[in-house]
Amino acid sequence: MTEDKKNELELLRKNEELKILNEELDTFVYRSSHDLRAPLTSVIGLTSLIEDETDLHKIYYLNFLIKESVERLLKVTDDMADYSRNARTSIQKEEVSFPALIDEAILSHHFMENFHRLKINIDVQTSTVPVLVDKKRIEILINNSLSNAIKYQDTNKEFSFLNISVKFYESTFKMVFEDNGVGIAEEFHDKIFEMFYRANSYSLGSGLGLYIVKGIVEKLNGKVELISAPDKGSTFIFTFPF
Repeated sequence: MTEDKKNELELLRKNEELKILNEELDTFVYRSSHDLRAPLTSVIGLTSLIEDETDLHKIYYLNFLIKESVERLLKVTDDMADYSRNARTSIQKEEVSFPALIDEAILSHHFMENFHRLKINIDVQTSTVPVLVDKKRIEILINNSLSNAIKYQDTNKEFSFLNISVKFYESTFKMVFEDNGVGIAEEFHDKIFEMFYRANSYSLGSGLGLYIVKGIVEKLNGKVELISAPDKGSTFIFTFPF
């Protein structure tokens, strides 16, 4: 193959990637604007109700609903920032402490509903060689995995757990997140990684979390495996080169 032909094929590939990115961006902007508007509209309506309310118990309840709407709004804006960061920023590798990253993620999720029910077990293997990773992207992946394990607990079970393990091999490392939550039916295993897909009607997330995770995995030349079934919990296995 001549050099000119190689350049032509590379240009066609980049143009196709740009086309896909622009289509995704159009969808992202349209859906995100809706997801931002909904909780904001809810807050405006609830504050109007509070202005005319004198019953203290009803005021407490309306404040609770406002808090839920604001938390949903924060989740959408956080996911928008993560999406933009992964799509636009280059890979920057550095040596990190995986126990520290996991501990920071756990600390930042203490406020979430039912966090106290989740027993988190951590097993991080010691690497014999320096492991250089993209810290920001791995942080997003850990935070998303932890958030999902908290949100999708099976509260009918006596206790909930999340096992987090990190193991190192010759040129790769593997992160595993195993929980005993509600689980995911096999027919949805691919769909949950699609943009704005929500696996169930009670999900209040943006529908971007696992789509962003998939983008991170692709950006870092890794792979993700899912083992899950309803009522059996879920195991996400991430493998990355370093």
